[in-house]
Amino acid sequence: MNDIVNNKYIRATSKEHGARIIQFLVENGGRNEWKNIGREGIKYFITNSGFIDCFDNFKPEGYTEMFLPEDEPKEELKRGDLVEVSFDESVWRDSIFLAEIEFAEFPFVTVFRGDEEKFNSGQPFGIYAWKHCRKVETITREEAEKQLGKRIVD
Repeated sequence: MNDIVNNKYIRATSKEHGARIIQFLVENGGRNEWKNIGREGIKYFITNSGFIDCFDNFKPEGYTEMFLPEDEPKEELKRGDLVEVSFDESVWRDSIFLAEIEFAEFPFVTVFRGDEEKFNSGQPFGIYAWKHCRKVETITREEAEKQLGKRIVD
């Protein structure tokens, strides 16, 4: 069993979804000795001994919920969010998110680098289109100081 599924369970939303979960768990080191086939509403996990098991009304101690990679909730981006964008995921650039155009080859539209002030003040600004986009997680100064264990001086 690998770390991806260690101490995790996945809730099946249908019989077919349950079958995909079992396949995913097998691919990640689980043994389907009991020939689980997938059922709606059941939560599947790999036991400490490596077997795929399931439950419906209880949760094994220390386990947390996860999703199949293709079911992972999509992060909702809003106009004005700080994001990182890339053409090929090798180099990421900071930008401001404007929109996502579904099914486009380059679906993520952001503010042209250097036009942030124009965007913020409502003036006309240039745009870029990107293939990949991820939200930049920001924390407050107080949170950063707490994590670092010391005061941040300007």
